[in-house]
Amino acid sequence: MLVGSCLPALWDFKLQHPKHKHPQFRDLEILIEKKKSEAKKLLIALEDEKKIFH
Repeated sequence: MLVGSCLPALWDFKLQHPKHKHPQFRDLEILIEKKKSEAKKLLIALEDEKKIFH
């Protein structure tokens, strides 16, 4: 499992994702997309329940 930080030299701050030269680029991209998808599902569930959030 990937956990931790990324060296600034391996992170694209403008695009907010790892650079292609990062040794775990593909794994990180998959993990990031998975987490984004989980967050979107949670947001939809909260909206469906009409809960108040900020």
